[in-house]
Formats: sequence, structure tokens, C-alpha cells
Amino acid sequence: MCGPQGYIAYPSTIDVAAFLALVADYTATEQAYKETWGITSDCSVVDQPTSVTCVNNEPVLVY
Repeated sequence: MCGPQGYIAYPSTIDVAAFLALVADYTATEQAYKETWGITSDCSVVDQPTSVTCVNNEPVLVY
């Protein structure tokens, strides 16, 4: 893996530790899949969002 594939906006009202554990599990599973099938990444760089705004009660990352 080269770095972040993207960013996820999430509310602070959730169980953050449980959410991050799910993200870590997904990342490990994806890495195992890539290794099993010989898939490589293009290592493209994803910009970090500068802020988060709310649109129709949904978080929207601002770049």
C-alpha cells in the first residue's frame, strides 16, 4: 500500500474505536486480496480534505 486511498467523514457521535477497527479490518482484508491475486496499486496521491461541511444532513469533504 502506498498511502490513503481516500478519506471518510464520520460523525463524532459514533463509537470511533469500533469504526476504526472496521476500517483496519477492511484495509487488511483488501491487502490480503491484493497479495493473493497479485494486484498492485498505481500509488496515485489523494488530496487531503481541507474541511468538512454539511449538505442535506450529510458530511461533504471540501478539497
